[in-house]
Amino acid sequence: MRNDFQKKIDFPSQHVTFTHKRPVAAKLLKSGKILLGLARQLDLREDRNPVPQQTRIDASEIPFYKSRLLKRPHPAKARRRGNPCAFCQFHVRNTSVLLKIVQNFAVDFIELDAAHEISCLDSCPFTEYLACINSLESPRNRFLVMDDNPKRINCWIVTEGIAGTENQCLGVAEALGLRPEVRRVNLNPPWKQLSPALPFETGATFTPRLSPPWPDLLIASGRKSVAAARYIKRMSGGRTFTVQIQDPRAPASQFDLVAVPEHDRLRGGNVIVTAATPNRITPGRLAEAKAAFSQFENIKRPRAAVLIGGTSKSYTMTADIMRSIAHNLKMAEAGLMVTASRRTGDANRHILEQALEGTDAWLWDGTGENPYFGLLAWADIILVTADSSSMLSEAATTGKPVYLLPLEGGSPKFDRLHENLIRRGALRRFEGKIETWEYEPLGDAQFVANEIANRLNASR
Repeated sequence: MRNDFQKKIDFPSQHVTFTHKRPVAAKLLKSGKILLGLARQLDLREDRNPVPQQTRIDASEIPFYKSRLLKRPHPAKARRRGNPCAFCQFHVRNTSVLLKIVQNFAVDFIELDAAHEISCLDSCPFTEYLACINSLESPRNRFLVMDDNPKRINCWIVTEGIAGTENQCLGVAEALGLRPEVRRVNLNPPWKQLSPALPFETGATFTPRLSPPWPDLLIASGRKSVAAARYIKRMSGGRTFTVQIQDPRAPASQFDLVAVPEHDRLRGGNVIVTAATPNRITPGRLAEAKAAFSQFENIKRPRAAVLIGGTSKSYTMTADIMRSIAHNLKMAEAGLMVTASRRTGDANRHILEQALEGTDAWLWDGTGENPYFGLLAWADIILVTADSSSMLSEAATTGKPVYLLPLEGGSPKFDRLHENLIRRGALRRFEGKIETWEYEPLGDAQFVANEIANRLNASR
Protein backbone atom coordinates (compact mmCIF):
# COMPACT_ATOMS: atom_id res chain seq x y z
CA MET A 1 0.00 0.00 0.00
CA ARG A 2 1.18 3.52 -0.79
CA ASN A 3 -0.03 6.41 1.28
CA ASP A 4 -1.16 9.72 -0.19
CA PHE A 5 2.18 11.40 0.45
CA GLN A 6 4.06 8.63 -1.36
CA LYS A 7 1.68 8.90 -4.31
CA LYS A 8 2.11 12.66 -4.46
CA ILE A 9 5.90 12.54 -4.69
CA ASP A 10 6.10 9.18 -6.47
CA PHE A 11 8.24 7.75 -3.68
CA PRO A 12 8.37 3.94 -4.14
CA SER A 13 6.58 2.01 -1.42
CA GLN A 14 9.16 -0.78 -1.68
CA HIS A 15 12.18 1.52 -1.54
CA VAL A 16 13.65 -0.10 1.58
CA THR A 17 13.93 -3.79 2.35
CA PHE A 18 16.21 -5.35 4.93
CA THR A 19 17.36 -8.84 5.69
CA HIS A 20 19.68 -10.25 8.30
CA LYS A 21 21.21 -13.63 7.48
CA ARG A 22 23.24 -13.93 10.66
CA PRO A 23 20.87 -15.14 13.43
CA VAL A 24 23.44 -14.70 16.18
CA ALA A 25 24.15 -11.11 15.25
CA ALA A 26 20.45 -10.45 14.73
CA LYS A 27 19.64 -11.71 18.20
CA LEU A 28 22.45 -9.70 19.77
CA LEU A 29 21.51 -6.47 18.05
CA LYS A 30 17.75 -6.70 17.79
CA SER A 31 17.30 -3.92 20.38
CA GLY A 32 19.23 -1.46 18.23
CA LYS A 33 17.41 0.19 15.35
CA ILE A 34 17.85 3.14 13.08
CA LEU A 35 15.09 5.14 11.46
CA LEU A 36 15.43 6.09 7.81
CA GLY A 37 13.42 9.24 7.19
CA LEU A 38 12.69 11.74 4.48
CA ALA A 39 12.20 15.43 5.19
CA ARG A 40 11.39 18.34 2.94
CA GLN A 41 11.75 22.10 3.45
CA LEU A 42 8.64 23.62 1.93
CA ASP A 43 9.70 27.17 1.15
CA LEU A 44 12.41 29.82 1.37
CA ARG A 45 12.15 33.34 2.71
CA GLU A 46 13.49 36.31 0.79
CA ASP A 47 16.80 36.01 2.64
CA ARG A 48 16.98 32.39 1.37
CA ASN A 49 16.62 30.91 4.84
CA PRO A 50 14.24 27.94 4.96
CA VAL A 51 10.82 28.47 6.46
CA PRO A 52 10.59 26.23 9.54
CA GLN A 53 8.13 23.76 8.04
CA GLN A 54 8.96 20.17 7.29
CA THR A 55 7.25 17.06 6.02
CA ARG A 56 8.76 13.82 7.26
CA ILE A 57 8.01 10.15 6.76
CA ASP A 58 9.73 7.27 8.52
CA ALA A 59 10.38 4.73 5.82
CA SER A 60 11.64 1.78 7.79
CA GLU A 61 13.91 0.55 10.55
CA ILE A 62 17.41 -0.81 10.02
CA PRO A 63 18.91 -3.21 12.58
CA PHE A 64 22.44 -2.52 13.73
CA TYR A 65 25.02 -5.11 12.84
CA LYS A 66 28.77 -5.41 13.11
CA SER A 67 29.63 -5.17 9.43
CA ARG A 68 29.12 -2.20 7.11
CA LEU A 69 25.73 -0.58 7.41
CA LEU A 70 25.77 1.54 4.28
CA LYS A 71 28.03 1.52 1.28
CA ARG A 72 27.78 3.76 -1.73
CA PRO A 73 28.27 1.85 -5.02
CA HIS A 74 31.31 2.58 -7.11
CA PRO A 75 30.10 5.17 -9.69
CA ALA A 76 31.90 3.56 -12.63
CA LYS A 77 30.57 0.09 -11.84
CA ALA A 78 27.10 1.50 -11.23
CA ARG A 79 27.15 3.15 -14.64
CA ARG A 80 28.27 -0.10 -16.29
CA ARG A 81 25.21 -1.72 -14.75
CA GLY A 82 23.14 0.89 -16.55
CA ASN A 83 22.06 2.75 -13.42
CA PRO A 84 21.69 6.47 -14.23
CA CYS A 85 20.85 7.30 -10.60
CA ALA A 86 24.01 5.89 -9.01
CA PHE A 87 24.44 9.17 -7.15
CA CYS A 88 21.21 8.46 -5.23
CA GLN A 89 21.78 4.74 -4.58
CA PHE A 90 23.17 3.10 -1.49
CA HIS A 91 23.45 -0.52 -0.45
CA VAL A 92 22.39 -2.09 2.83
CA ARG A 93 24.31 -5.36 2.85
CA ASN A 94 23.09 -7.10 -0.34
CA THR A 95 19.94 -5.01 -0.72
CA SER A 96 19.84 -1.78 -2.67
CA VAL A 97 18.18 1.27 -1.16
CA LEU A 98 17.07 3.48 -4.01
CA LEU A 99 16.09 7.01 -3.05
CA LYS A 100 14.08 8.18 -6.03
CA ILE A 101 14.22 11.95 -6.38
CA VAL A 102 11.53 13.27 -8.70
CA GLN A 103 11.09 16.62 -10.37
CA ASN A 104 10.00 19.51 -8.15
CA PHE A 105 10.77 17.60 -4.96
CA ALA A 106 13.79 19.00 -3.13
CA VAL A 107 15.15 16.65 -0.51
CA ASP A 108 16.86 18.76 2.10
CA PHE A 109 17.82 16.23 4.75
CA ILE A 110 18.09 12.45 4.91
CA GLU A 111 19.56 11.03 8.06
CA LEU A 112 20.07 7.93 10.11
CA ASP A 113 19.62 8.41 13.81
CA ALA A 114 19.17 6.21 16.84
CA ALA A 115 15.56 5.38 17.61
CA HIS A 116 16.34 4.90 21.29
CA GLU A 117 19.15 4.14 23.68
CA ILE A 118 21.44 1.46 22.26
CA SER A 119 22.97 -0.65 25.00
CA CYS A 120 25.25 -2.55 22.61
CA LEU A 121 26.51 0.48 20.70
CA ASP A 122 30.04 0.47 22.10
CA SER A 123 30.61 -3.21 21.40
CA CYS A 124 28.89 -3.25 18.00
CA PRO A 125 29.13 0.24 16.53
CA PHE A 126 27.68 1.04 13.15
CA THR A 127 30.43 1.96 10.75
CA GLU A 128 28.85 4.41 8.37
CA TYR A 129 26.73 7.50 8.64
CA LEU A 130 24.47 9.01 6.03
CA ALA A 131 23.55 12.67 5.83
CA CYS A 132 22.25 14.90 3.09
CA ILE A 133 23.20 18.49 2.46
CA ASN A 134 20.99 20.64 0.30
CA SER A 135 22.58 23.66 -1.36
CA LEU A 136 20.14 26.56 -1.26
CA GLU A 137 21.99 28.17 -4.18
CA SER A 138 21.62 25.11 -6.40
CA PRO A 139 18.60 22.92 -7.15
CA ARG A 140 20.77 19.80 -7.20
CA ASN A 141 20.57 17.65 -4.09
CA ARG A 142 23.89 16.51 -2.65
CA PHE A 143 24.30 13.34 -0.65
CA LEU A 144 27.14 12.67 1.73
CA VAL A 145 28.50 9.39 3.05
CA MET A 146 31.16 9.24 5.73
CA ASP A 147 32.75 5.84 5.27
CA ASP A 148 34.18 5.58 8.78
CA ASN A 149 32.47 5.41 12.12
CA PRO A 150 32.45 9.00 13.46
CA LYS A 151 33.58 7.68 16.83
CA ARG A 152 36.76 6.33 15.24
CA ILE A 153 37.82 9.62 13.69
CA ASN A 154 40.62 11.02 15.83
CA CYS A 155 39.69 14.64 16.52
CA TRP A 156 41.54 17.27 18.53
CA ILE A 157 40.21 20.57 19.72
CA VAL A 158 42.94 23.15 20.29
CA THR A 159 42.22 26.43 22.07
CA GLU A 160 43.85 28.73 24.58
CA GLY A 161 41.32 27.67 27.22
CA ILE A 162 38.71 30.42 26.85
CA ALA A 163 35.33 28.82 27.55
CA GLY A 164 33.43 30.68 24.82
CA THR A 165 35.74 29.71 21.96
CA GLU A 166 36.20 26.18 23.27
CA ASN A 167 32.44 25.63 23.36
CA GLN A 168 32.21 26.70 19.73
CA CYS A 169 34.66 23.95 18.77
CA LEU A 170 32.93 21.40 20.97
CA GLY A 171 29.59 22.23 19.38
CA VAL A 172 30.96 21.46 15.92
CA ALA A 173 32.65 18.23 17.05
CA GLU A 174 29.51 17.05 18.80
CA ALA A 175 27.44 17.86 15.70
CA LEU A 176 29.78 15.50 13.81
CA GLY A 177 29.16 12.80 16.41
CA LEU A 178 32.78 12.90 17.58
CA ARG A 179 34.37 12.57 21.00
CA PRO A 180 37.24 15.02 20.68
CA GLU A 181 40.38 15.34 22.74
CA VAL A 182 40.64 18.92 24.05
CA ARG A 183 44.12 20.45 24.18
CA ARG A 184 44.75 23.91 25.62
CA VAL A 185 47.98 25.53 24.51
CA ASN A 186 50.13 28.48 25.48
CA LEU A 187 52.81 30.08 23.31
CA ASN A 188 56.35 30.41 24.59
CA PRO A 189 58.51 33.49 23.91
CA PRO A 190 59.24 34.77 21.34
CA TRP A 191 56.26 33.28 19.50
CA LYS A 192 53.94 34.74 22.12
CA GLN A 193 54.82 38.22 20.90
CA LEU A 194 54.69 37.44 17.17
CA SER A 195 51.75 37.98 14.84
CA PRO A 196 49.62 34.85 14.26
CA ALA A 197 50.19 35.35 10.54
CA LEU A 198 53.92 34.51 10.80
CA PRO A 199 54.50 30.76 10.18
CA PHE A 200 57.66 30.28 12.25
CA GLU A 201 56.43 27.77 14.84
CA THR A 202 58.46 24.74 15.94
CA GLY A 203 58.05 22.02 18.53
CA ALA A 204 59.41 24.41 21.17
CA THR A 205 56.65 26.94 20.50
CA PHE A 206 53.98 25.32 22.65
CA THR A 207 53.34 24.51 26.28
CA PRO A 208 52.46 21.73 26.69
CA ARG A 209 54.33 20.29 23.71
CA LEU A 210 52.33 18.84 20.84
CA SER A 211 53.31 15.35 19.75
CA PRO A 212 52.04 12.52 17.53
CA PRO A 213 49.97 10.56 16.76
CA TRP A 214 48.43 13.49 14.91
CA PRO A 215 44.65 13.77 14.60
CA ASP A 216 42.59 13.15 11.49
CA LEU A 217 40.63 16.33 12.22
CA LEU A 218 41.69 19.45 14.09
CA ILE A 219 39.12 22.04 15.17
CA ALA A 220 40.78 25.14 16.61
CA SER A 221 39.85 28.62 17.75
CA GLY A 222 41.65 31.55 19.30
CA ARG A 223 44.86 33.44 18.54
CA LYS A 224 47.19 30.90 20.14
CA SER A 225 45.63 28.02 18.25
CA VAL A 226 46.62 29.42 14.84
CA ALA A 227 50.27 28.45 15.16
CA ALA A 228 49.28 25.06 16.60
CA ALA A 229 47.01 24.31 13.64
CA ARG A 230 49.75 25.14 11.13
CA TYR A 231 52.31 23.08 13.05
CA ILE A 232 50.05 20.02 13.29
CA LYS A 233 49.17 20.26 9.60
CA ARG A 234 52.86 20.38 8.65
CA MET A 235 53.99 17.64 11.05
CA SER A 236 51.20 15.30 9.91
CA GLY A 237 52.41 15.61 6.33
CA GLY A 238 49.21 17.39 5.39
CA ARG A 239 47.03 14.50 6.54
CA THR A 240 45.28 16.41 9.33
CA PHE A 241 42.25 18.36 8.15
CA THR A 242 42.48 21.73 9.91
CA VAL A 243 39.47 23.89 10.74
CA GLN A 244 39.63 27.34 12.28
CA ILE A 245 36.53 28.68 14.02
CA GLN A 246 36.45 32.53 13.91
CA ASP A 247 38.78 34.81 11.97
CA PRO A 248 42.33 33.52 12.58
CA ARG A 249 43.90 36.90 11.66
CA ALA A 250 46.13 34.91 9.32
CA PRO A 251 45.70 33.93 5.66
CA ALA A 252 42.72 31.60 5.37
CA SER A 253 44.68 29.57 2.81
CA GLN A 254 46.83 28.22 5.65
CA PHE A 255 43.87 26.07 6.78
CA ASP A 256 41.56 23.59 5.09
CA LEU A 257 38.44 25.41 6.28
CA VAL A 258 37.68 28.62 8.16
CA ALA A 259 34.24 29.32 9.63
CA VAL A 260 33.45 32.92 10.53
CA PRO A 261 30.22 34.57 11.72
CA GLU A 262 28.42 36.93 9.39
CA HIS A 263 29.48 39.95 11.44
CA ASP A 264 33.15 39.22 10.67
CA ARG A 265 34.55 40.59 7.41
CA LEU A 266 36.75 37.66 6.33
CA ARG A 267 35.68 35.96 3.10
CA GLY A 268 37.43 33.53 0.77
CA GLY A 269 37.28 30.31 -1.18
CA ASN A 270 37.70 28.08 1.87
CA VAL A 271 35.77 30.41 4.20
CA ILE A 272 32.19 29.60 5.17
CA VAL A 273 29.92 32.11 6.87
CA THR A 274 27.65 31.28 9.81
CA ALA A 275 24.77 33.37 11.11
CA ALA A 276 26.43 33.82 14.51
CA THR A 277 28.78 31.52 16.43
CA PRO A 278 28.58 27.69 16.61
CA ASN A 279 27.62 26.34 20.01
CA ARG A 280 26.56 23.24 21.93
CA ILE A 281 22.82 23.95 22.09
CA THR A 282 20.74 21.07 20.74
CA PRO A 283 17.22 19.84 21.52
CA GLY A 284 18.74 16.78 23.15
CA ARG A 285 21.02 18.77 25.44
CA LEU A 286 18.15 21.06 26.45
CA ALA A 287 15.95 18.04 27.21
CA GLU A 288 18.65 16.59 29.45
CA ALA A 289 19.12 19.93 31.21
CA LYS A 290 15.39 20.28 31.74
CA ALA A 291 15.31 16.95 33.52
CA ALA A 292 18.42 17.79 35.58
CA PHE A 293 17.04 21.14 36.77
CA SER A 294 13.41 20.23 37.36
CA GLN A 295 13.23 22.73 40.25
CA PHE A 296 12.76 25.53 37.71
CA GLU A 297 9.32 24.13 36.91
CA ASN A 298 8.03 25.88 40.04
CA ILE A 299 8.97 29.35 38.76
CA LYS A 300 5.97 31.27 37.48
CA ARG A 301 5.43 31.67 33.76
CA PRO A 302 6.44 33.16 31.51
CA ARG A 303 9.89 32.13 32.73
CA ALA A 304 12.66 34.52 31.73
CA ALA A 305 16.28 33.35 31.69
CA VAL A 306 18.49 36.40 32.30
CA LEU A 307 22.11 35.99 31.16
CA ILE A 308 24.31 38.81 32.41
CA GLY A 309 27.85 39.34 31.17
CA GLY A 310 29.94 42.37 32.05
CA THR A 311 32.85 44.57 31.16
CA SER A 312 34.80 43.58 28.05
CA LYS A 313 36.95 45.20 25.37
CA SER A 314 33.87 46.67 23.73
CA TYR A 315 31.49 47.22 26.65
CA THR A 316 31.49 48.51 30.20
CA MET A 317 29.05 47.48 32.89
CA THR A 318 28.73 50.46 35.20
CA ALA A 319 26.81 50.60 38.45
CA ASP A 320 24.18 52.80 36.80
CA ILE A 321 23.72 50.30 33.98
CA MET A 322 23.29 47.47 36.47
CA ARG A 323 20.71 49.44 38.46
CA SER A 324 18.81 50.15 35.26
CA ILE A 325 18.86 46.48 34.24
CA ALA A 326 17.75 45.37 37.70
CA HIS A 327 14.90 47.92 37.75
CA ASN A 328 13.64 46.84 34.33
CA LEU A 329 13.79 43.19 35.33
CA LYS A 330 11.68 43.86 38.42
CA MET A 331 9.08 45.60 36.27
CA ALA A 332 8.88 42.69 33.80
CA GLU A 333 5.90 40.43 34.32
CA ALA A 334 7.85 37.20 34.31
CA GLY A 335 9.46 34.66 36.59
CA LEU A 336 13.16 35.49 36.64
CA MET A 337 16.00 32.95 36.50
CA VAL A 338 19.23 34.97 36.62
CA THR A 339 22.88 34.08 36.20
CA ALA A 340 25.86 36.44 36.15
CA SER A 341 29.42 35.91 34.90
CA ARG A 342 32.85 36.60 36.34
CA ARG A 343 32.97 39.74 34.21
CA THR A 344 29.91 41.10 36.01
CA GLY A 345 32.08 41.94 39.02
CA ASP A 346 31.31 41.69 42.73
CA ALA A 347 30.04 45.26 43.05
CA ASN A 348 27.55 44.90 40.21
CA ARG A 349 26.45 41.53 41.44
CA HIS A 350 25.76 43.04 44.86
CA ILE A 351 23.58 45.71 43.22
CA LEU A 352 21.64 42.99 41.42
CA GLU A 353 21.17 40.93 44.58
CA GLN A 354 19.90 43.93 46.53
CA ALA A 355 17.49 44.94 43.78
CA LEU A 356 15.97 41.46 43.52
CA GLU A 357 15.81 40.87 47.27
CA GLY A 358 12.27 40.20 48.41
CA THR A 359 11.11 39.09 44.97
CA ASP A 360 10.58 35.52 43.79
CA ALA A 361 13.49 35.82 41.33
CA TRP A 362 16.03 32.97 41.32
CA LEU A 363 19.68 34.11 41.21
CA TRP A 364 22.48 31.59 40.93
CA ASP A 365 24.97 32.03 43.77
CA GLY A 366 27.85 30.39 41.90
CA THR A 367 27.81 27.15 43.87
CA GLY A 368 26.86 23.69 42.69
CA GLU A 369 26.39 22.60 39.10
CA ASN A 370 26.25 25.39 36.55
CA PRO A 371 22.54 25.80 35.67
CA TYR A 372 23.18 27.56 32.34
CA PHE A 373 21.68 24.89 30.08
CA GLY A 374 18.85 24.39 32.56
CA LEU A 375 17.95 28.08 32.37
CA LEU A 376 17.81 27.93 28.58
CA ALA A 377 15.76 24.73 28.70
CA TRP A 378 13.09 26.04 31.08
CA ALA A 379 12.93 29.59 29.74
CA ASP A 380 10.00 30.87 27.73
CA ILE A 381 12.03 33.96 26.84
CA ILE A 382 15.72 34.84 27.20
CA LEU A 383 17.30 38.19 28.06
CA VAL A 384 21.02 38.62 27.26
CA THR A 385 23.42 41.52 27.78
CA ALA A 386 24.90 43.01 24.62
CA ASP A 387 28.53 42.07 25.32
CA SER A 388 28.53 38.32 24.67
CA SER A 389 28.33 36.93 21.13
CA SER A 390 28.42 33.40 22.56
CA MET A 391 25.42 33.87 24.87
CA LEU A 392 23.45 35.67 22.17
CA SER A 393 24.20 32.88 19.68
CA GLU A 394 23.28 30.15 22.16
CA ALA A 395 20.05 31.91 23.06
CA ALA A 396 19.11 32.30 19.38
CA THR A 397 19.83 28.60 18.78
CA THR A 398 17.05 27.61 21.20
CA GLY A 399 14.37 29.17 18.98
CA LYS A 400 12.99 31.08 21.96
CA PRO A 401 12.44 34.86 21.92
CA VAL A 402 15.64 36.72 22.82
CA TYR A 403 15.81 40.25 24.22
CA LEU A 404 18.92 42.44 24.19
CA LEU A 405 19.94 44.18 27.43
CA PRO A 406 22.04 47.29 26.60
CA LEU A 407 25.42 48.11 28.11
CA GLU A 408 27.64 51.15 27.83
CA GLY A 409 29.92 51.14 24.79
CA GLY A 410 29.82 48.92 21.73
CA SER A 411 31.64 48.34 18.46
CA PRO A 412 30.76 48.07 14.75
CA LYS A 413 31.31 44.31 14.95
CA PHE A 414 28.81 43.87 17.79
CA ASP A 415 26.40 46.25 16.07
CA ARG A 416 26.47 43.98 13.01
CA LEU A 417 25.83 40.91 15.17
CA HIS A 418 22.85 42.51 16.88
CA GLU A 419 21.36 43.76 13.62
CA ASN A 420 21.86 40.38 12.00
CA LEU A 421 19.97 38.60 14.78
CA ILE A 422 17.24 41.25 14.71
CA ARG A 423 16.92 40.83 10.94
CA ARG A 424 16.59 37.07 11.35
CA GLY A 425 13.76 37.56 13.83
CA ALA A 426 15.60 36.09 16.81
CA LEU A 427 16.41 39.28 18.74
CA ARG A 428 14.57 42.38 19.94
CA ARG A 429 15.73 45.24 22.12
CA PHE A 430 14.32 45.07 25.63
CA GLU A 431 12.15 48.03 26.52
CA GLY A 432 10.42 46.64 29.59
CA LYS A 433 7.60 44.78 27.86
CA ILE A 434 7.79 41.03 27.28
CA GLU A 435 6.24 39.42 24.21
CA THR A 436 6.59 36.06 22.52
CA TRP A 437 7.23 35.30 18.86
CA GLU A 438 8.59 32.56 16.61
CA TYR A 439 11.58 32.36 14.28
CA GLU A 440 13.85 29.78 12.71
CA PRO A 441 16.48 28.74 15.32
CA LEU A 442 20.13 29.11 14.37
CA GLY A 443 21.98 25.92 13.49
CA ASP A 444 25.56 27.08 13.02
CA ALA A 445 27.32 24.10 14.60
CA GLN A 446 25.50 21.64 12.36
CA PHE A 447 26.12 23.84 9.32
CA VAL A 448 29.88 23.83 9.97
CA ALA A 449 29.86 20.11 10.77
CA ASN A 450 28.10 19.32 7.49
CA GLU A 451 30.65 21.36 5.55
CA ILE A 452 33.54 19.59 7.27
CA ALA A 453 32.07 16.17 6.54
CA ASN A 454 31.36 17.15 2.95
CA ARG A 455 34.93 18.29 2.34
CA LEU A 456 36.45 15.32 4.12
CA ASN A 457 34.37 13.01 1.97
CA ALA A 458 35.34 14.86 -1.21
CA SER A 459 39.04 14.63 -0.36
CA ARG A 460 39.03 10.84 -0.09
